[in-house]
Amino acid sequence: MLKNKKTTMSILAAAVFTALFCLFFSGAGFAQQRGGQAAGAPERIVRPMVALDPITLRAEGISIRLWGIKMAQTRETPLELRAMEFIDRTIGGEPVSCRIEKWDLEMPTARCSVHTNEDLALALLQQGFAIVDRNQTYGSAFASHYEEAQHNARQRRAGVWEFVLEDSRYKLIPNWLDPYMSSLVPMSLIFGPLLGLALISLAVRQGFRNMVKRQETEFQETREKEEALLRRETLVLAAALEGELSENKNKLQAFLTIYQNLLSELQRSGEEVDYQKQTSGLIHKHTALNRTVFDGNISKLSTLDMQLASTLSKLYTHIHAEPEYITIDSKMPYYDVVEMVKKAIDNSEMLLPQIDYALEQLEMTMQKHLEIPGVRGKQQAKAPPPPSGPVAQKPPAVEAQGQAAAPDNA
Repeated sequence: MLKNKKTTMSILAAAVFTALFCLFFSGAGFAQQRGGQAAGAPERIVRPMVALDPITLRAEGISIRLWGIKMAQTRETPLELRAMEFIDRTIGGEPVSCRIEKWDLEMPTARCSVHTNEDLALALLQQGFAIVDRNQTYGSAFASHYEEAQHNARQRRAGVWEFVLEDSRYKLIPNWLDPYMSSLVPMSLIFGPLLGLALISLAVRQGFRNMVKRQETEFQETREKEEALLRRETLVLAAALEGELSENKNKLQAFLTIYQNLLSELQRSGEEVDYQKQTSGLIHKHTALNRTVFDGNISKLSTLDMQLASTLSKLYTHIHAEPEYITIDSKMPYYDVVEMVKKAIDNSEMLLPQIDYALEQLEMTMQKHLEIPGVRGKQQAKAPPPPSGPVAQKPPAVEAQGQAAAPDNA
């Protein structure tokens, strides 16, 4: 029994040892087989491929990531579509040759070139559809070429660089000011308010200057309008007075003609004259003249020249709108009647030169305000002295004659 038991134990130990030995060698063989597949993987793949995204190609049974580049991140979806379209157009349906740079169980990384021997990653960099992956290119022989292609795309604002440079345009502060911002900010906080106050002061000063200038212009325009209105009123008044005085002059001349003929008839007939037949029983102490314009515009005489206003005022004191008569009967002495007629004639003749003088001054006033050429010369010339009579300066003899005639006129 004991011998059989030992034999059974020996058989079991030999079986366990044999099983462990087989398991060890089978695991080593499997590992050797897997290592041989990795070591025996191809270094280059040449197959027709299509683009999955801007940095990934798809061949039959395998996906390959392009070496040395990475996807340009942007919010613009059309950029990714343009990149894929560019890859497909560059491949053109021909086989792509990819040199594997790094094997990966999921996706190998490779440098791929198309049938024209153009590096696909380099072409994507030149078009701005990808950017350099410096983790992969650092220290490699292709680093400088890839960086140069990316720089050229940036200069041309191709692909993604169009959006990058477009965003940088809207920066409030230009890039060349960035190194100086640490000193510019405190200075702007200190001198900014002072500069603002200075600008406000200049603006206020300029505003006041413009306001004063505008007020002066408006005042000048208002004064010119008032002067033009005053000049027009003066012209209208002078013309009206001239017309009235001309009419009165004609009346006086007609009156003088009638009464001079009456005086001649009285002197020729002598004392036997029939008064009722020659004078109709009435003799005018003075003729009735018009003074409507003067009476209606007394308040506007100040618009005329001071001397002219004074001349007109004194002249119109001897112009009466209502006639005054003296009744003559057959018992009145002949010489008294002749003397009354002479006095009426003298009073009328005394008014004529005064009216002529006033008319001349009115004409000069109208020419002055109308600015007729040659008026200044007339104004500068010495004005003729006013005639003697009831207006302005009266000679002593005329003054005495007027005082003597005053009782009779009364």
